[in-house]
Amino acid sequence: MNKNHKNNRKTISFYRWKNKSYSVFNSIKKVVRIAVLPIAYMITAGTQDVVAQSDTTSVDKTLELEGVVVSASRIPLLYPDVARLLEIVSKEEIELIPASSVADLLEFVPGVDIRQRGAKGVQSDLNIRGGSSEQSILLLNGVNISDPQTGHHNFNLPVNLEAISKIEILNGPAARVYGPNAFSGAINLITIPTDTTNLSLSASYGQHGFLNTNVVSNIAYKNSRSLISGSFKQSDGYRENTDFKTGNIFYFGNLKTKIGELDVQSGYINNSFGANSFYTAKYPNQYEQVKTTFASLKFQSNNSLHLTPLIYWRQNRDRFELFRDNPASWYSGHNYHKSETAGASLNSYLIFGKSKISFGVEYRFENIKSNVLGNEMSTPIAVQGESNAFYTKKYQRDNYSGFLEYNLITRKISLSAGVMAFSNSDLNNRVEFFPGLDFSYKFSRKIYLFASLNKTLRMPSFTDMFYQGPTNIGNPELKPEEAISYELGVKMPSKIFKGDISLFYRSGTNIIDWIKLNENDPKWQCTNFTTVNSYGLNSSFSISFEEIYPKNPVKYLQFGYSYIGMEKESYDYISNYVLDYLKHNFTLSTDIRIYKKIRTSWAISYKDRDGEYIEYKDNNYANAVEYKPFFLINTSLYYQTNSWKVFMEISNLLDKTYYDYGNLPSPGIWVNCGFKIVI
Repeated sequence: MNKNHKNNRKTISFYRWKNKSYSVFNSIKKVVRIAVLPIAYMITAGTQDVVAQSDTTSVDKTLELEGVVVSASRIPLLYPDVARLLEIVSKEEIELIPASSVADLLEFVPGVDIRQRGAKGVQSDLNIRGGSSEQSILLLNGVNISDPQTGHHNFNLPVNLEAISKIEILNGPAARVYGPNAFSGAINLITIPTDTTNLSLSASYGQHGFLNTNVVSNIAYKNSRSLISGSFKQSDGYRENTDFKTGNIFYFGNLKTKIGELDVQSGYINNSFGANSFYTAKYPNQYEQVKTTFASLKFQSNNSLHLTPLIYWRQNRDRFELFRDNPASWYSGHNYHKSETAGASLNSYLIFGKSKISFGVEYRFENIKSNVLGNEMSTPIAVQGESNAFYTKKYQRDNYSGFLEYNLITRKISLSAGVMAFSNSDLNNRVEFFPGLDFSYKFSRKIYLFASLNKTLRMPSFTDMFYQGPTNIGNPELKPEEAISYELGVKMPSKIFKGDISLFYRSGTNIIDWIKLNENDPKWQCTNFTTVNSYGLNSSFSISFEEIYPKNPVKYLQFGYSYIGMEKESYDYISNYVLDYLKHNFTLSTDIRIYKKIRTSWAISYKDRDGEYIEYKDNNYANAVEYKPFFLINTSLYYQTNSWKVFMEISNLLDKTYYDYGNLPSPGIWVNCGFKIVI
């Protein structure tokens, strides 16, 4: 073991393992480089697995521990061998970027388009590479927590930002990795308990009556590790009827045994908010309450045939009020929905020299009970906790999938080829196949060329199919979306300078969107487009000045740029979602020392959205208005020691008026002050 001392920062290099636990280095915040790496992440159909094994193809590599994360394959791979564009937001970046929610943080990731209706992540839509909020999936520790009712509920997370240790962003289709609906990309939120017992407390208070409190506890005992977190967040709102109250609690536990590891996680969130004009500007006095409960259980065996069984369950209850008070005479009552998803999977893999083969199956059940969505029930069911409210409609569908994937990794080449077989009860249980091929060539230790070809799909949401309202008409005859995507790029993994750049093209058919035939049409109609093709560029670069010179006042500089264009068949209509995409997105973040332990962090983005919205003016929908580009700057000033931190955060420093969605002005400048203590 060699040690290099630089300004009290230690770099420890191991040249072999001796059956000891070195995971403690994660908790003591040292940079660890490993020459023979027996730990890699396995991404399976519903889970991410950590497995202990020797990988002979990586003997000559010296990598940072955080460079091992893989989210673009079902088989353990080192990050440089992943032939896909995979962005990783580390724990350090999460703590440095001025943000109070996962949605706020992802605003500054190139290629990701977060469209927020409310403030501080109250309701946010995830869009990747020009896709809609229904075309990307969200995972929690590898388990799909996306909502089948609507993508608007995907960010109703039962975990707070303080508890998240890492975020992985897979750009591009991921059907053969994560199953259907990973149409344009996937985001995996990871919570890893530390190897030491500690307690973290934080709180902040600011404008508009904003209060944010967080508790995160790590408990280490013998072979078990646990993480428990809870948070409460509220605000009076930045304009009329934008107040909110949100509380959540989350648990993640890991138990290591002789035959494998057992992971269990569960969480709950209660999110209520004033939804001023969220779904239609015609009725600004909307209100919504969403309650989500989630749990999963996973086991990972240590046999030569690695088996990973998983079961999970998620329930989402939603009450939507078109009129928070003083309802119109014609208003018949609120909308009530209860959606449930449950799934089970069995995944496995084998290693044959430089070849790795994985295979498995998954079943996913999706169900909704509602008074708006679905088919009529013979007997209504009372809504829990509500008086004189009943579910009168229901709908259910079943998803079946199986996969087979082969990987070959040599000193120069990484090849991944696989196929997912998919069947759904809405498709008369016919089986469709979605193949994919990823290839990477290592030009040098720091330059990798990669290319990929993948086919993917997305099933329509229950809202797409059934919603009927004063301004919307659903379509139960919708077909699933399908696309073939191509990508070519270069990755440059390095300790000092990291970067990637890629070009992509996606040919999509039967794309689903809500449209109006003309500006005077009173209702949005859900329909399938014949063809929508997307193309663009993703790039991201990071320079660690601290690695070049430890006393440098600038810690790091990250910058990225993404460009997206679309081609569609000639139609004379107005799109509500699909054709409102982020054409240009530039991001920059940095952290600078001002004096001793006083530092400042900056996160800057420039966004130029293509598309238009129909302006609501003088109680009427008027002319179509194009989205205007804008700069968004968040900054923080903080003083930090090893055990505590005080800070001031400012979001939208320039006090810009901008729109993520038409007729919904986003918050102006917002100042918060707070502290964090680690015991």
